[in-house]
Amino acid sequence: MENQFYQMYLDELSEIPECTNEEMEALLNSLPNEEAVKRLTEGSLAYVVREAAKYAGNDVEISDLVQEGNMALLLVLKNYASHPVVGDDAVSYFNQLRERAVHMAMEAVTEEQKQSEQTAEKLTASVNVLNVVMTKLAEELGREPNLSEIAAKMQMSEDEVQAVMKEAINAVAVDRSEAAQKEDEALENQ
Repeated sequence: MENQFYQMYLDELSEIPECTNEEMEALLNSLPNEEAVKRLTEGSLAYVVREAAKYAGNDVEISDLVQEGNMALLLVLKNYASHPVVGDDAVSYFNQLRERAVHMAMEAVTEEQKQSEQTAEKLTASVNVLNVVMTKLAEELGREPNLSEIAAKMQMSEDEVQAVMKEAINAVAVDRSEAAQKEDEALENQ
């Protein structure tokens, strides 16, 4: 579904011409004119898509990269419009600002995704250890272990064990929700 929306975005974007350097210079020199800001935004969207393609494949959806790049572009334009550089260096300066902001935004999204994956891996490992410990304790004790017994065996505080249990329950709920959503989408596409 997301790919369909992204493709629609690309189709619409293909109808919008990029700004030439001459047009960009004229627009930059007419800032903070709202029409100039609008045209600079539209004329830079294809640039954002091209840059997003360079970051694609890092387990981040390209549409997320484009969205963050577009937000960075809007911020650059807003800041630039309030403090424009006029003259021959305007295009070069604007392009440097745009490039830096778009790349920083995309790098931030990529890094956030990596951290999220690392957190998920740590959680999975903790849940796996919790399951093993609970199973062993149940066998040893002949009953379900209580929280303090689990915490002692895992060498964690009771609060930490509860947090792992809560995250495990949340992960199961999210998995079920995602599975139901995929099932609904599959039914819609039939």
